[in-house]
Amino acid sequence: MLPRLYLFAMYRSFRRRRPPRFSSFLLLACVALTVLASPTAASWIWPFSPKRFKGNALLGAGSMGLEDEDGRVVAFGDFNGDQFLDVIMLGSDQQTLSVLTPGTEDFTFRRSASFRHPQAVYNVVPGDFTQDGTLDVLVTSRSSVSGQLTMSLYPARVGGGFDVDSIHLPSSTLSQPITLDIDGDMKIDLLGLRPGNPPSLKVWQNVWNASDSSDHLYDIIDPPFNGTQPLCRISNPHSNAVVDLNGDCLADLFLMCDEPGGDKSYQIWVNNKDEGFALAQSGRLPRGTQSVAFADMDRDGTIDLFITTCSSVSTATGLGSNCAFNIAYNRQLPLCASASSAYHIFHRRQWPKNMS
Repeated sequence: MLPRLYLFAMYRSFRRRRPPRFSSFLLLACVALTVLASPTAASWIWPFSPKRFKGNALLGAGSMGLEDEDGRVVAFGDFNGDQFLDVIMLGSDQQTLSVLTPGTEDFTFRRSASFRHPQAVYNVVPGDFTQDGTLDVLVTSRSSVSGQLTMSLYPARVGGGFDVDSIHLPSSTLSQPITLDIDGDMKIDLLGLRPGNPPSLKVWQNVWNASDSSDHLYDIIDPPFNGTQPLCRISNPHSNAVVDLNGDCLADLFLMCDEPGGDKSYQIWVNNKDEGFALAQSGRLPRGTQSVAFADMDRDGTIDLFITTCSSVSTATGLGSNCAFNIAYNRQLPLCASASSAYHIFHRRQWPKNMS
């Protein structure tokens, strides 16, 4: 009986209470608004900082500290390991290279390292060539020998900056070598033309050994190509690329070659892992080809060729006349097609009539 009587007494007490007045609700609302208006109190309720960007749009980034530098941006990379993208600038003297890192608060770039190359710089390639987890800088420049490029590697130093005593690499022709992993050992190799009469297509195979004091970085070897195609005289400039063109998730090779009479051709070498590269397709590029880019233009999951052509190009300004964009769509075979015909990736009949 006692629990039942106790509950009955509580019910009677609750029934006797008066309902809250409107003024009480109004007072509570005013107190809540006052608390929310305080920045400190608001941070207790929602401790997350507001988003820096509210949507997808083109935003004016401002100078970001780059306009005060005397030069132009030539390369990107995370040189200090802070997960932010740094830039390399080439000075107006065409010899001074500077690394600028962004601040984490104001996102303004500031110079963190700088060195001067002894010759005019043609190209800058960041990469971990010495497998120590930091980005080195490969610099190609004008050579004292006609028709050749001098290549030098500036290894990254512990704590930042670069070793100014560069490692000199075997030279190439004026056609810039491209970086790739030719043998799957996770080291950065090079593919290009070695000087000679005639020049020969070679691989700079990375054989770096940190315990070796000789600073020997590359051996020159023949490329592991299986095919009877004549030597590709790499164009200068070229659009050579390491890209998966047959959809097997392995990096294939696209080479742009010079032909007699000024025309250009292409070669596609597919990656067969330990068996090297096999020639899948070759042919003429459209007349007046200037460059080839790679993208999935029709969103079918394959990489197409985006080709720019011009009827003529001014040697003084570099501007082209009667230029056009052309697309060669990648038509791969369906699932379970025969392997012998799987090499036929691009078809010449895909070029528009004005490209042949």
